[in-house]
Amino acid sequence: MDAMKVNQQMLAFQKETFAAFQNLWELTQNQASDTVNQMMDQSPWMPEKGHQAMKKWLMLMNQERKRYTAFVDRGFAICDKMFAPPKAATTPKTKTKTTTAAE
Repeated sequence: MDAMKVNQQMLAFQKETFAAFQNLWELTQNQASDTVNQMMDQSPWMPEKGHQAMKKWLMLMNQERKRYTAFVDRGFAICDKMFAPPKAATTPKTKTKTTTAAE
């Protein structure tokens, strides 16, 4: 089997694995956010600044997950370029020296 094809298949597998991990991470994070929001709604003893801090924390966690995903996707794009089949090589055009009879 061609080594380039094996590398492309490994990269495709890694992408699918990361996508599954991202889906699981997002689902877990959404469930945790919902749970925290319900807890805060049922906790009248928590001050308003505490509510704001928790909401900000949940928002930051979501933003960082998205930022991490974009970072890894850029890495996969670079790997895609590295493992892409090489383009056909073209020979460089050079001027040929013409000889004259006087030389």
